[in-house]
Amino acid sequence: MFFLGVLYAVTSVPNATPDEQSVLVLHNDGSELGRIQGEENRTDVPLESLSEPVRQAVLAAEDEGFYGHNGVSPTGIFRALFRNVKGGGVSQGGSTITQQYTKTKFKLSRERSLSRKLKEVMVAVKLERRLSKDEIFENYLNTIYFGRGAYGIEAAAKTYFGVPSRALKVEQAAVLASLIRSPEGGDPARRPELAKKRWTAVLVNMEEEGWLPDGTSETAVYPDIRKPGAGKTAGRLAGPRGHVIKAVETELAAIGLSPEEVSYAGLRVTTTIDAKAQAAAAKAMDEILPRDKVPDDLLSALISVEPGTGAIKAMFGGRDYTKRFINDATDNPRQPGSSFKPVVLAAAIEEGIGLRSVYDGRSPQDFPGRERPVSNYGDSNDSFGRIDLVEATAKSVNTVYFRLALDAGPRKVIDVAQRLGVPDSDESEEGLRQPVKLRPEGGLGLGESEVHVLDQAAVFATFAANGTAATPYLIQRVVDREGKVVFKAEKNTDASALDPEIAADVTFAMQQVVEKGTATGARLDGRPAAGKTGTTQDNADAWFVGFTPQLSTAVWMGFDKPKDKQLKNILGRDVTGGSFPAAIFKRYMDEALQGAPVKAFPPPAYVGKKETGSQPSRAPASQQTPSESPSSLLPSDLPSVEPSPSVVVVEPSSEPSRPAEPSPPPSEPPPSSP
Repeated sequence: MFFLGVLYAVTSVPNATPDEQSVLVLHNDGSELGRIQGEENRTDVPLESLSEPVRQAVLAAEDEGFYGHNGVSPTGIFRALFRNVKGGGVSQGGSTITQQYTKTKFKLSRERSLSRKLKEVMVAVKLERRLSKDEIFENYLNTIYFGRGAYGIEAAAKTYFGVPSRALKVEQAAVLASLIRSPEGGDPARRPELAKKRWTAVLVNMEEEGWLPDGTSETAVYPDIRKPGAGKTAGRLAGPRGHVIKAVETELAAIGLSPEEVSYAGLRVTTTIDAKAQAAAAKAMDEILPRDKVPDDLLSALISVEPGTGAIKAMFGGRDYTKRFINDATDNPRQPGSSFKPVVLAAAIEEGIGLRSVYDGRSPQDFPGRERPVSNYGDSNDSFGRIDLVEATAKSVNTVYFRLALDAGPRKVIDVAQRLGVPDSDESEEGLRQPVKLRPEGGLGLGESEVHVLDQAAVFATFAANGTAATPYLIQRVVDREGKVVFKAEKNTDASALDPEIAADVTFAMQQVVEKGTATGARLDGRPAAGKTGTTQDNADAWFVGFTPQLSTAVWMGFDKPKDKQLKNILGRDVTGGSFPAAIFKRYMDEALQGAPVKAFPPPAYVGKKETGSQPSRAPASQQTPSESPSSLLPSDLPSVEPSPSVVVVEPSSEPSRPAEPSPPPSEPPPSSP
C-alpha cells in the first residue's frame, strides 16, 4: 500500500496527445507503399443529447460498472474474463472506460509492462478526482475510435448508419458499441459473422444489466449498415493497394497498437511486401482477366508467402478497395475443391499409405454415409480403373481421394491441415489469419470445407519448405517518430509440422500435376514448379495453388454469391483451376522470380507402403452427382496401369489435352489455355 501511495503521489496527468500524423507504410526494400492518414473524422456532441440506448450499449460492451467505481475495477477484470469465456471471447475487456480514455487522450508510454499499466491506473484515478463521471464518459464517447476513420459516436453514427447519434436505435447502438474493442478487425463489411457475434454479446450484456427485456438478443434484427464510403480514401486506397493498407491496419491492431497510437505516433511501418512481386500480381490479373472484357462483379485474389519464414510477399485482395471492401485473399473463405487434396495425401502418407498405393478410380462410386455418389470430372464421368496416388493426384480423381480421406481418417486430415497452415477454429479472430471450421468427413478429400486463400498459400509453403510451417505475417518492423522500435516481427516456425520425406513425396505428386496433369498451363519458364488445381461444383470457385522452393502462391476466382452465379462463359469459356488461375500463377511467378536462382525440389522418398484401397460399389447412372463440364479436354489415352513395387509412377504417354478431373460437390477440372 505504501508503494502504491508513493506511486500515486509522483504520477502526474500527462499532456494531451499531439496532432495526428500519417503512418508511412513501406515495402520490404524501404520504398513507399502507401500511407494511413492521421486526419480525424470527428464531431463532439454533449452527453445529454445521446439516447439512453446509446449510453447503455457502450457501458454494456466496455464497462457496465463505470458509474460505481473510482476509475479502476479489479473485479471487472475477472468479470470480463468470465463473460469472454461464456460469450465465445467477444464480450468485454478488463480496462475501465476511464482507463481507456487515458490511453486515448494522453501520451503514455507504449511499452507493454507492469509499470506502464500501473501508471495508467494512477492517471485514471487522478482523472476521476478531476472530472465528473459524466464528463469522462462524454469525452470518451467523443474521442473513441470506431473504425473507418470515425472518431467519436457522432462520426460513427453517420459513417455506419447515415444518421446523427441522437437518432440511433438500440440495434444500431449495439453495433457501434461492439466495434470499440476491435474497430478494424470487427468491421461488418469485412467480417459479418464475427460482427454479428459481437453485436449479440452486447445485447446479452444489456439484458443481464436489466436495460433490455429478456430475449431481446434472440429476436433483434441486425440493422442495415452502410458500405464504407470512398470519400477521402479514394486516392490513397484506390486499386489493389488499398487492401494491403487496410491489412496493415488490421495487423497493427493485432500486434497491440491502438488506433490512437497509430494516429498520433508518426509511425513508419516496414512490411514484408516485395515491390516487384506486388506489381507482378496486379499486372498478371490485368493481363489474364482484362477489366473491360470480364464481368464487373468477377472476383479474383492472389497471395504469395515465402516458404520457411511466412513473409507475405504479394497480396492482391481485389481490383479496387474503394469498390469492394472485403479482402478476398484473407477475409473470404471458400471451398478449395481439389486444391485441398495434397493435404489429404500428406495425411495418408503419414498413415503409411504410400504414393505407389493403388486405388479404384472408377466413376461414380457410392460411399458409406454419403447421400450422393461421388463422380469424377466431366459429363462422361471418366473412369480410370486401378491407379496409383501419383496418377490420381495428377488427374485429380475424386473417387480415389474421397476414399483416401476416409482411409487416412478425417480427423487425421484436419490435424495435418492445421499443422501445415490452416488456422485452428480456436485461434484469434483479430489478425489476418482467420479461424476456419473443417468438417471431419470424407468430403475433405473433395475440398468441401471452406478455407481462405491465405490458408492455402501457407499450407503449400510448408510443402515447399520441406515440412517446416511458418505463420504468415505482413509487418516486419514498426518505428515511431523518434526512430524507436515499437515492434519487430519474430518468426513463428515449426520444423516438425511435416516429415521432410513426406513433404518431398507430396511435392513430387504435385509436380506431375504441372508437368502432365490438370495444370500444364502453370509450367514456369526454366524452373520447376509444383501445385494443384481446384474447381468446385458448377464452376463456383476456381483455384490454382502452386510453389517453387522460394515462393508459394495461391490464386482464386469466383463470384460473391456462387449459388446464384457461376464461372461460366468468362472470356468465352467455363473457368476451371487449370485455365485462368493457372495462367495467372504462371504470369505472376515468372515475373516475380525473375533473376532468382533456379532451385530443384528434393527427390521423392516413397514413404509408406504400396496399399490396395478398398473398392466401393459403382452407383447407377441415375443417382450420379451432377458433374462439371470441362472447358478443354486432356488426353483420353492416359494409361491406367496397376504399378508393381518397382514402378515409381504411371506417366502418360503424351502431353495432356483432355481432362480427367472431378465433379461431385466439389470437384475440379483440367488444363486449358486462356
